[in-house]
Amino acid sequence: MPQWLRSFWRVINEDLPHLQADMKAAQGFKGKAPIFAGIAAKALVTLLFCVLFVVAFITILGQENAIVGVVVLLSVLTFQKIHFGYHTTQGAISLFGIFVLFAVVPPLALYLGGVLSILLMMVTLLLILIVACDRVEFHNHIVLVLSFLLLYGYPASPQAQLPRVVGLLLGGVWAASIYYRNNQHNDSQRTLGEVFRDFDPRKKGDEWKLKLAVLVPAAMGCGALLGLDRVMWIGIAAMSVLSPYEHLRATKMIERFLGTLAGTALFYAMTLIPGMTPTLVGLSGGFLVGLTSAYRYETIFNSLGALSVAMLLLGPNESILARIADNAFAIIFVLVMVFLIDYVVDKWQEKFGSPADPVEM
Repeated sequence: MPQWLRSFWRVINEDLPHLQADMKAAQGFKGKAPIFAGIAAKALVTLLFCVLFVVAFITILGQENAIVGVVVLLSVLTFQKIHFGYHTTQGAISLFGIFVLFAVVPPLALYLGGVLSILLMMVTLLLILIVACDRVEFHNHIVLVLSFLLLYGYPASPQAQLPRVVGLLLGGVWAASIYYRNNQHNDSQRTLGEVFRDFDPRKKGDEWKLKLAVLVPAAMGCGALLGLDRVMWIGIAAMSVLSPYEHLRATKMIERFLGTLAGTALFYAMTLIPGMTPTLVGLSGGFLVGLTSAYRYETIFNSLGALSVAMLLLGPNESILARIADNAFAIIFVLVMVFLIDYVVDKWQEKFGSPADPVEM
């Protein structure tokens, strides 16, 4: 096999952050070209696989349940490599339990509406964060909270609700089986009961979970009261900038807003190209996301997919305005509320003290 072909095949099977590091280290065009070609091919293959996967779910469950395919795919791809940080069997059972919540809570929250809906989502998100996000460095919250919000934002009609529930439960069994099979290397004997017992929102390591669980539904509820469209986008933006790492929040807020502006501008420019349909714009965004792992660029390219769907519901101009308004509102809401929460907590701790965080080994 020629050297260039071996290099290309290695790139196809390598993780993107490692490939980007290799790109920086490579010398000259001949060194960088196979790596770039492999990254592009990897992004294209991944996009095609995702499209076929979702189409299969649409064929079985109907067009309204395309989002079920997205949710199952996210978990299948993520948890074949990443675990929850405790006993593997209990982790697999927990993952299936999360899919049960996916099947039940979003439609129930939409049915209840108002304050009850917000409270239900707060409790559910906190439960998911405790159960699945004990290892902060794995960023499991991005996949699971995003999945919950997508199911909330793309509700099924009464006729499509039963297929959605069945699809999520079967998808949960599949994802949990993959989780169990592929994470046998995790020999942790820590139990789920210990995870619950160790959770303490007064500690810095757990504080972010409570903030995210409370502020994401609260931001969505306030956005709905203000008459903003696509409040799901508010929740996703709030979740995105509520990083577990406090020192990154300000940077992510700036990159989120600027990336949203750049993404909407790119979306508008692409819609002006003759023959460029919303579907093609969305697929282009999916391909471009596969070329980067930088948050600022992911924000730009993810906007293409989000806007391509919203354009069919709201129209191009309305969807662009909603995208900008939702993200700006979410960032401002999180910024203000985190400041107020931290101020109150600091004053409380000055008066009553705070528990010591465990020393990390």
